[in-house]
Amino acid sequence: MISFRKFEQADSQALAAFESTLPFALPADYRAFLEKHNGGLFKGALFLVPELKTEETLDVLFGFNPKRALDLRFWQKEMAGEIPEKSLIIGKDPGGNLLVLDQEGIYYWDHTHYYPQSSNAKNAYKVASSMTEFLEKLRPPPHPE
Repeated sequence: MISFRKFEQADSQALAAFESTLPFALPADYRAFLEKHNGGLFKGALFLVPELKTEETLDVLFGFNPKRALDLRFWQKEMAGEIPEKSLIIGKDPGGNLLVLDQEGIYYWDHTHYYPQSSNAKNAYKVASSMTEFLEKLRPPPHPE
C-alpha cells in the first residue's frame, strides 16, 4: 500500500511568486498538484525507470515547506547551475537521487552515478511525460510471499 502525507495547504501567492521567478511556466497538471497537495511524503511508492530497467522508491515530492530540505525554493537555489535552466527539482528518492521536471516530462537524475550506465554525460532518465502520468504509474512494492 502507498502512504501519502501531503504538506499543509500551499499559499497561492507563494506559488505565483515562485512561478514568476522561473524561466518557464509550470505544466498545468504539476501546478494543480501543488495547489491541491503542496507536495508530500511517500511511503511504499515505487516508480519505474525504464531505461535503467529498475524501480526506485519515491521519498518526497517537494512543496512550499518551512523545512528547507522539503522546499521547492531551496532546491531550485541549491542546484542552480547543475540542472538545465528550464527545469525544476521536484522530489527525491531515499538515497538522495532527484526527480527533475521540464517541459518534456519528469526525469530520474542519478547524480550519484549509482548505476553503471550513468556518467557525467548521461545520468538523467525519463520516467513520465507528465505529473499526471507519473502519479498514475506509482505502485506499491510487491508483497512478500
